[in-house]
Amino acid sequence: MTTNFYISKSYQQRFLPIDTRFFTASNSGILHRFEAQSSTFIPNIVFSPTLLASEKSLIFENFISPVINAAVPYQTFAPHVAWQNDILQNLQQIFALQETKNNNELRTIQHLLQIWEILWNEFDATSGCENLRRFNYKQARLQTMMQYIHDHYTEEITLEMIADSASISKSGALHIFQSGIQSSPVAYLIRYRLAQAAEQLYTTQKSVSVIAEETGFTSAGYFCRKFRQHYQMSPNAYRRRKTEQTAEGMD
Repeated sequence: MTTNFYISKSYQQRFLPIDTRFFTASNSGILHRFEAQSSTFIPNIVFSPTLLASEKSLIFENFISPVINAAVPYQTFAPHVAWQNDILQNLQQIFALQETKNNNELRTIQHLLQIWEILWNEFDATSGCENLRRFNYKQARLQTMMQYIHDHYTEEITLEMIADSASISKSGALHIFQSGIQSSPVAYLIRYRLAQAAEQLYTTQKSVSVIAEETGFTSAGYFCRKFRQHYQMSPNAYRRRKTEQTAEGMD
């Protein structure tokens, strides 16, 4: 089975097909997502670099900060490359430890430190620096605009307001969204509103008109049209389906 690993298109590639025997690590602050061609289990580890050392320590300054701030948004590890296979073996040990539930914290950190030591020894922190500066500029503004949408989606929002939140022009906002997540700012806003509305349909007994208003739609009719376009069913049908699925899961 192949899993697609997506990073921001504005850096190098739109997506990378990843064989399930491999492991892909995304660097700190990199927007990314995984998509599988069929139902599958994708184990993952998310941890703060401060788990390895305090930000004020020499270890963090000399060995951790250079890696997370370097011009490498991601790294794929393959079993046929010796040093990468060593990392994969440590990762397998970490996943196994999480199943034991018996004081595994110290051993987990030990394996993470071993992984970091291997990374440090094999790391090239100088490649692609100019590309990364451009990438980080777009990444930071994309994240700022997305956060603005998340914070204000219940209000009336225009493209100009989204762009102003990142201190860029409307055309700049359109370009950054399109290159970063292949969507316009307004299309992303609508999808986010629909996702919040879908959650309310599932978790509350509020009417469709109330949910439409609370999630920023100008009318219940417009909300229903957009909801049907996105979910291929009406809001009421979605609510019934989710309720039935929950009831079946409890049987």
